[in-house]
Amino acid sequence: SIYGKIKDSRPADDDFQYATDSESSGSEAGRILKMDPSIQQQNIEFSRKFENSPHDIDAWLALIDHQDALIRARDGRRTTNAETRSTADIKLHMYEKALQNARSLQDRERLLLGLMKEGAKIWEVKALADRWEQISKDNIDSLVLWMSYLNFKQSTFSTFQYEEVKEVFIKRIKLLSDAANVTEPANRVSLHHQLLYVLLRLTLFMRESGYAELAIATWQGLLEMNFSAPHQPLSKVDGLKLFKDFWESEVPRIGEEGALGWCHFVEHEDTPDVPGILIDPTHDDLDNKDIFR
Repeated sequence: SIYGKIKDSRPADDDFQYATDSESSGSEAGRILKMDPSIQQQNIEFSRKFENSPHDIDAWLALIDHQDALIRARDGRRTTNAETRSTADIKLHMYEKALQNARSLQDRERLLLGLMKEGAKIWEVKALADRWEQISKDNIDSLVLWMSYLNFKQSTFSTFQYEEVKEVFIKRIKLLSDAANVTEPANRVSLHHQLLYVLLRLTLFMRESGYAELAIATWQGLLEMNFSAPHQPLSKVDGLKLFKDFWESEVPRIGEEGALGWCHFVEHEDTPDVPGILIDPTHDDLDNKDIFR
């Protein structure tokens, strides 16, 4: 050849093949990608729209979703894992830019949920957990984002641990309590609603994990404090001390037969009620032959 000797760069072993030469690699070598003109036009329109209105979150989301249409438009073939990860990375950058233009909590929620959905395709579990925790802290007023973080923690079975998930609940309760103490009275109602929801989820989680008595005791304690508290004003320290004495006395608590309440216990502390004698019921009519009945 007038161009010189062609160098043979193929592997010496015939059993090996370059991935780019295999049919399964999805290589685009030697192909001319034909894009549907309508998809190209859509891409132009989306780009022009969000450039003119950078705070239009719907335009950002439409442009981000359009990336999937662009990748599917290539010859109608199956999308490779590499293309999926690459597209997710592009969409992540778009979500980050869109977040800089978000003005409302609802817009942040939509963008952050989409961002974490794409991040799950390329991030490790540890990175996902750290990002979810940070999002939860930065958006204390969003129950939607915290619920998504909690669902992630409870459904990631490879790293699931009871104590870790319980700590997620405890941190949220502390954050909401601190926020309720410093916020304006008009905004406290929504925070208290969140606290009740988090507490309900926590006690359900405890019960389903085998800690039914702890879950019940949590509600008993709160109900006693809120509906059966002593009439005299008490500091937080003195109130907790009195409640501890009441709780450890093992008298019937709210919801139990014979319960008189925390207030009654404090007012009659010097004259404790003597519990009656408990007699276990007998069942003489049971048929010993039918053990299960």
